[in-house]
Amino acid sequence: MLAETLGNILDERHEKGREEGLRLGALSSLLKLVEMKFGAISDDDKERLSQLDREQITHALSRILTATTLEEIL
Repeated sequence: MLAETLGNILDERHEKGREEGLRLGALSSLLKLVEMKFGAISDDDKERLSQLDREQITHALSRILTATTLEEIL
């Protein structure tokens, strides 16, 4: 019983870590693409981007090619 509970806790933590790793990888790609398209961005804009969840990052990545401003991505 205890081993099963500990196993479930570890599995949950592993999954959360994996999800956060995927989010951070996508965020890194988004930041690189934004800077390639618009040049250096402010620390405030970097902070705004870093607050996006994985779904929002994916949505922003899909708009990067057609956006003319950073606001259009967000």
